[in-house]
This record gives sequence, C-alpha cells and structure tokens, in this order.
Amino acid sequence: SHDTGGMGFPTESLDLLNKLHPEDPRNLDTLTLLTSFNQQLGKYSEAIEYRKKIAKLDPWNAENYLVLGRYYKQVGDKANMQAALDKILSFASKDPIAITAQSELTLQ
Repeated sequence: SHDTGGMGFPTESLDLLNKLHPEDPRNLDTLTLLTSFNQQLGKYSEAIEYRKKIAKLDPWNAENYLVLGRYYKQVGDKANMQAALDKILSFASKDPIAITAQSELTLQ
C-alpha cells in the first residue's frame, strides 16, 4: 500500500528525478523539480546544491538566486544569503525581483 500522505508524492517523484538527472544533467526543468521536492522534504543542503547547478547553467536567472537566497536564509547561512542578494543586485537591480530580494534576503 502506497502512502498517500503529503510526503508520498514528493518522495516518489524525487526517486524518479534522481534517476533522470544523470541522464540529462543540464536539464533545467529536472533541476528545478529536484530543488522543489528536496525543499518540500526539508533537504535544504540538497536543494541548495541543485540551485547552484542551475546558477552555473543559467547564470542570469535572478529568480534562481532569490530562491537560493531563501534556502540559505532557512539554514542560517548569512554569508551566502548576502552573496545571493549581491548577485541579483549585480545584474538585475532594476528588476522588480531585486526589491523582493532586498526585503526577503535582509536580516531583520
């Protein structure tokens, strides 16, 4: 019997994605799903690693840096949270995402 609780689906999906990822390691959709499922399962260090891979493949993706910064904030990594914010401001300071990043990725 399959567990149909909240965690059943992400775990099964994660297993499938972990099989798919090595076959196509540059697939941004797979990487994005991997980060999402790992985050849902509370596996922030894995989610961060996948977000860093996305950053290498898609270096001008401000949304990715915002999510990465949120993950760093979640795990209390202030230096990398600040680095993610700085990265967004370095190339997307006029984008509305910069305002979101400044409000979210700043220590209160």
